[in-house]
Amino acid sequence: MLRAGQGTTIRTGLALAFALAAPVGVVLAPPSPVRAAIRPAITPSLTVSSPTVGESAGSATVSVVSNIPAPAAITISVATVAGTATTKSDFTAVSSTITIAKGATSTSVSIPIVKNTVREPTETFTVEFSSTLLVKPLVSKVTITDDDPYSSLFTGSAGVGSTSTDRRNAALLARMSFDAYAFPGRTPEQWPADVTARYESAAYGWDVVATYNDPATDTQAFALRNSTSYVVVFRGSAELPDWLGNFETNRITVPGTSAQVHAGFWNAADSVYADIVADLAASRGTRSVWVTGHSLGGAVAQLTAFRLRRDNHVPSASLVTFGAPSVGSTGFGTLFSSVGSLAYQRWVHLDDPVPYVPGVIGDALAFTHNVLATDLRTLADGTVSAVGGQSTVTVPPTFDLKDHDMPLYYGDLVKVVRSALGLTSTATSQLMPPVPPSTLPSVGFEAIRQALIDNGFP
Repeated sequence: MLRAGQGTTIRTGLALAFALAAPVGVVLAPPSPVRAAIRPAITPSLTVSSPTVGESAGSATVSVVSNIPAPAAITISVATVAGTATTKSDFTAVSSTITIAKGATSTSVSIPIVKNTVREPTETFTVEFSSTLLVKPLVSKVTITDDDPYSSLFTGSAGVGSTSTDRRNAALLARMSFDAYAFPGRTPEQWPADVTARYESAAYGWDVVATYNDPATDTQAFALRNSTSYVVVFRGSAELPDWLGNFETNRITVPGTSAQVHAGFWNAADSVYADIVADLAASRGTRSVWVTGHSLGGAVAQLTAFRLRRDNHVPSASLVTFGAPSVGSTGFGTLFSSVGSLAYQRWVHLDDPVPYVPGVIGDALAFTHNVLATDLRTLADGTVSAVGGQSTVTVPPTFDLKDHDMPLYYGDLVKVVRSALGLTSTATSQLMPPVPPSTLPSVGFEAIRQALIDNGFP
C-alpha cells in the first residue's frame, strides 16, 4: 500500500511514479514504475431561477443553485439588464457579487421592485450571473405583473385631443358606456348592483358615487370617481325609435333662449339632473368632470354637460360621446359653444346611421351636429380616418347598423390605443379591460333599423 506522507499534497489528475530499490543480498529484476491514478475533482454546475412577482411584492428573489456542495467558495458577479421593465420606474438596478459558501449548494440575490400607481402590461427584465466556473453568463428572466386597477389609467389631466392618453381615456369611456347597458342575462333592476360590483372591484378600482334611474323617462346613469376624475355615464335606450318617429312635433325650447332641442332628450337629462348636481357638489372635490354615453346616452350626456357648464355647477367639463344622434338646432349649437370650458369629442363609426339622425330625417335644417369645428373623430376598423366637424365629413352613401354596436366602438378604440402606444395585442389585453363580445346590446336596434327604413334610409 502506498501512502502519501503527512503534509504531502497530491494534485488531482496526475500519475505518480515510484522506483523500488533492491534489498541487500536480493537480486531484483530491473525496476519498473508503479502508477497510481487519482480521480479528478467534479466541477459544480450552476442554474438560476426566473421568478414572476407582483408589482407590490417589494422585491424579486433570484436563486442560484449548485448541483453539488461547493468544494470551495464560489464567487458570482450579478448585474441587472433592463427590458420592457426599466430601472427606477419598475425595478432598482443591482450590480454586486454573491457567494455560494464552501459546502453549500445555493445562494440568492434580491432585486428591489418599484411600486407605481398606473396600470401597465406585464413587463420583464433580466439578471446576468458570471463566474470563472461559467463559460458564458447565466441569465434569469424576471417577470413583473401589474396589480394597479383600470381606474389608474384614466387621468383627469388629459383633454379630448389626439395624444395616446386622450385616446386611452376615450377607450375607457367607451367601455363605461357599454357597461351602462344591463349586463347580459341580468334585469334592469339588477343593474345598479352589477355596476357597483364591477367598478368597485379590485381590478377596476373606481368609487361608485351613485346610480340614477327614472322609470318615467327610462333614463339610467351612474357616477364614478377616482383620485383625479369624476365621470357621469348615461345608458342608451330602446326608446330611440319612438323619439325619431315623433321628431317633427317633439321639440322644446331651452329655457331663457330661442334654441330648440328634442324634448325627449331634454326631459331624459332633466329627470336625473338635480340628483347629479347634488352628488357633484358633495363628492367631486377638485376632480375634473367627464360626461359620456353611447347612442341616446350620448345625446343625454351632451345636454347634461351643457347644463352643468351653463349653470356653473362645474368650472369645466369634458364631453365624449359614441354614435350619438344630434340633439338640437343650429341655434343650440351656437349656445352650446358659447358656454366655454366645455371640451367635446364625438366618436362616430363611418357607416353608423344614428349620428346622422334626426338631421337627415324630416327637418334637416332644424337639427345638426354643428357644434364645434374639431369635435368629430371618425373610426374605421381601428383607425381614426377623419378629424373635423360635421360639415367636413361626407354622409356615407350606405349605412350599416352593426357599426352602431357599442362593443365595436370600444374594440376599435382599443386598437387605436394599441397603435398609439406601440403595444402588442397581448400587452394591450393586459392593459385595458377585456373587449365584450361584439353583439348588439338588446336595446331595440331592430326597431331602430325599421324606424330608419321608414324614414327613407336605405
